[in-house]
Amino acid sequence: MPHQALQELLGDDRQPFEKWPNRETVKNIGQRIRQLRESRAMTQSQLQARSRVSRSYLSRIENGQMTPSLGTLEKISETFGVGLNRFFVQETNGETLLEDPFIQELRPFLRQLDWEQWQSILKRLAAISDHVSGRNGQVRPSA
Repeated sequence: MPHQALQELLGDDRQPFEKWPNRETVKNIGQRIRQLRESRAMTQSQLQARSRVSRSYLSRIENGQMTPSLGTLEKISETFGVGLNRFFVQETNGETLLEDPFIQELRPFLRQLDWEQWQSILKRLAAISDHVSGRNGQVRPSA
């Protein structure tokens, strides 16, 4: 029996990746894993060692070529210290910022600030941002 006829008989409904209805979701999961990994300055090899997911599999997930199993996503989410929903729900800039390791170290100090102190910090950050954006992203040391 030819291979095509056997597939039809067995009901093999696998489709090429390009025709998957959830292709964008798969790609987004991989992109979010890469973003989380890079925000923590981790290599795929470091993520492999911590999550026990093979580097080649991680690479294929990040490139949107593979759909990770729930078990794989659990291992990766535990490694990053985030919930599984982080891979499926569009994150906000605030969530991304709060996951930054530098900001996590600052959080105990930031919680102690009152409203006026926050306003002062935000004004200074805005001034720095304006200065940086006017210089093509380069910060000039102050004299």
